[in-house]
Amino acid sequence: MKFDVNIQSPFKSTIDKYPNQTKEDAALLFKSIDWKGLWDTIMASGSSQESDYYYYEVSYQNNIGEKFMLHVACTIGENVCLRFFRPKTVMKTVWFKKKEVFEPQFETQMDDVPVHFAYNCLMAFLNENNLFLENNIEQRIIDLD
Repeated sequence: MKFDVNIQSPFKSTIDKYPNQTKEDAALLFKSIDWKGLWDTIMASGSSQESDYYYYEVSYQNNIGEKFMLHVACTIGENVCLRFFRPKTVMKTVWFKKKEVFEPQFETQMDDVPVHFAYNCLMAFLNENNLFLENNIEQRIIDLD
């Protein structure tokens, strides 16, 4: 399995793209980011950075073309935000009735998590252990439908 990795640095206006990475290389790219150091540098510089939103994003497609993505973004300080996108069938209320609906890019988000937890989630993602992610990333998105 190969993974596509995108990294947005706060000091560059362009996204660094790393296509077709092994899971080992994708993990090393994540570990190369000093999340707290980036935040401290931005705070110490007092100037505006190139991008005020910086992140690490890894994705893959399974053998039937469904896309899975894990997105890790910096928050204030040394913690990060996790977003997990995957295909999922969910129960929704449609015209006052419960109905199963397939969502090709269902999202679960968890804010303000330690980087070591994000790394554990990344390793589960790279090993296609979606059950770990389903059980450990808490749903904190408000469903507006």
